[in-house]
Order: sequence, then structure tokens, then C-alpha cells
Amino acid sequence: MNAEDEPDLQTGAEQGQENIDRVLNSSLPNLPGREEKRQRLAARRSRTKRRKIKTAIILIILIVASTTTIQTVWAWSQCGGPLAPKDSPVPTKGIALIDELQWQHPNPEFVQTVRAAAAQAGYSFDYYPPNTATVDFFASLPRQAYAMIIFRTHGSADLVPDRTSPSIATNEPYTQYNHLNDQLLDRVTALNVNRTRVFAITPSYITSDMCGRFPGTLILAMWCTGGQWTSLADAFIQKGARAYIGWNGPVTVTHTDQAFARLVGLLAQGDGVDSSIRNTMAQTGPDPFTGAELTHYPA
Repeated sequence: MNAEDEPDLQTGAEQGQENIDRVLNSSLPNLPGREEKRQRLAARRSRTKRRKIKTAIILIILIVASTTTIQTVWAWSQCGGPLAPKDSPVPTKGIALIDELQWQHPNPEFVQTVRAAAAQAGYSFDYYPPNTATVDFFASLPRQAYAMIIFRTHGSADLVPDRTSPSIATNEPYTQYNHLNDQLLDRVTALNVNRTRVFAITPSYITSDMCGRFPGTLILAMWCTGGQWTSLADAFIQKGARAYIGWNGPVTVTHTDQAFARLVGLLAQGDGVDSSIRNTMAQTGPDPFTGAELTHYPA
């Protein structure tokens, strides 16, 4: 390279720098605009997020309000007025026999024995044959103010307490479209009885859906393992019942009829729960096939 070429090299370097400066100068004025645009976009996203949160809160409020409205309407339609959980009806000297087993296991002698025991003790007697024990029928039981309710029914045992809940069978055929609110809240369930799928009420149905309170009613559960677990018994006690009596294991129909015929007579005469059970077991003994014995709650 000679001296004559230096001016050309310097001129080229200067032109390159000028080009760089021109590019930088053309870019720098846009930076504030881009930052402002980014901030506007972030603000818009924040407003959209807040709107979504508000919408979700409104939907939750509407759902809660709708559920409350449904429960209020249910109370008026099924209970003849708003639920009053602290109010108890005036107790009457009445005995009710809910006999869902009449179809498969009729026992007119048992019915007559209970009727006679009620009459002898000065009690009225109401007999409910199959087809009367619907879900809504159970809802109105507390307001009947019975002194004693005998469930000659089917039931399910709480054999796996952490998975299932015990229940009392009704005679109402199960469909997925009836009692939707109670199905969603697990207050009613389905139970297979003699190859027929029927509705069954759970402990939460007793505490939440039954109208009013029991006036110190004695609850007699004649089905298998009716007294093995305490969740059903506790639900009735919470609802005002005085005591709950059932079997601590599987039991045959013949033996449960024999034992409860004796038990009802003793209770109707005014004997205490504990002594009535002891006397009944002394006379009839445990179930000869299963060994099941009567138990009561509270113990």
C-alpha cells in the first residue's frame, strides 16, 4: 500500500461509521414508543384478568344463591313451610311400622303382634305397606311425632367406612333424573334390592332433608347390620331421636321378626332401652345362623 491510497481508506471508514450512526439514529427514536406499547398491552392483559376473576366470583355467587333458593322452595313444597331445625313437634303416643319386606317376606303375625302391643299400651298404630316408603315420605317422618318408628326394611351396611355410607332403602325405583339436588349432594343413593334398583337415603339426608325434628322417638332398625356402624344412628340422634336400636351383624328375617316383636312389646310398656334389649336377647338369643345381637346407640 502506498501513501496515495490512504485518503481513500479514511474516506471508506468514515462512510461506514456514518452508516452505523444513521441506523442507530433511526432506531433510537422508536424505543420510547415500543415501551409505551408494551405497557399498554400489559395493562390490557391485567384488566382482562380482573374481568375474568370478577365473572368467576359472580358465577359462584349465583350458584350459591340458586342452591339456597332450591332448598327454600323444597322446604316449602315438601315440608309445608320453611325448615325449623330447632322446633320439635308435640310427641304423640303413636307407633309406625314401615314394612318394605311385605312383598318378599310377608309376616302378618308380626304386624298383628306389634298392633296388639301398641293397643295394649295405649298407643295408636300406623302401618305403611310397600309403595308408600318413597324418598319424600321419609322427609316428613319427624313431623308425624311418633314415639316409635319400626323400619322393617332393607338397608346397606357401612362395611367400608372410608368409601361408602350406610343407607336405608326406599321403595321408590331409582332414576338418574329424580332428586337431582340430593344426588349431587350425596344425600340419596342407589341400592340394589332383589334385582331392583331403588333410591336409598343416607345419614346426610336424615340430618339435612328431613322436616323438623323427632320428639324423642325410638328408632328400630330391623335390617342386617343396622346397628353395626354409628353414622346412621348418630344422624337420627342429631335429629332428636331418643335412641337407635339395630343388629351388630347380618340377621335372618325370621329371627329379626321374632326379636323385634318381643322388643316392641317391652318398649311400649315403658321398659328402658337397655333392659328391653337384655330381656329380648335373654328370650330369643342371638341369631342362630349368624350370631348377630341387638345393640343400641347411644350405648
